This record gives sequence, C-alpha cells and structure tokens, in this order.
Amino acid sequence: MKIPDNVLDGYPTHLAAYLPDLRGRKLKGITSGKQRGRGIFLAYFPQPPWQCEICGGFILYTEDCNWGDSLNVHHANRDKQDHRLINLAPTHHSCHARYHAKRRPHRGKSMRSP
Repeated sequence: MKIPDNVLDGYPTHLAAYLPDLRGRKLKGITSGKQRGRGIFLAYFPQPPWQCEICGGFILYTEDCNWGDSLNVHHANRDKQDHRLINLAPTHHSCHARYHAKRRPHRGKSMRSP
C-alpha cells in the first residue's frame, strides 16, 4: 500500500512545510486497508509522545504491549477511506473504543416487542 497523493490536502500550509514529502511512497509492513491510516500517521509522526484527541493525555506506545494506552488512529470525519493527514487523529486505544461504543446503537437484547 502507498501513501496517497492527497495526503496533505487540507493540512495547514505553514505546518506542511515542515513535513517530508512522502506522497506515493510504499508503507512498510501495512498489508490491509484497516492499518493504512495508522501507517500513514506513523510515517509522518513516527516518535511518541502523541496527544490523544479525545482525553488530551499523552500516548507513549505504538504496540499493543500496553493495550489501552497504545496508539490508535481515528478518522475524524468517520470516512475510513479518507487518509488525508488532517483527518487522522491520534487516540488511546481505550479512548477510541469508548468513543465508538457510545456512538453505536445498542447491540444487546433485541428491541422488538415480545
């Protein structure tokens, strides 16, 4: 998988000037689309700490060694195909799971009447 050509679209120009131009480069170790956003984020921002967009705390881990505190990348506009850097928000894995759990409809018992 490659970094898309539009990865910097919408990103503030004064900040993009400090980023390397990685458009079109192959993402190492990324084999599925589900990992693509995380791979792009790490290509541009490879070193922790990152700040969680949900709780504001620092994210120090990239791997699942400390699952709840590890890096997860949230698509801010909820479009999982939109891998522009402006749309990729760093979050703790646990914060990201809680965020989506609150937004999903109830999956437990059936809501149909007996």
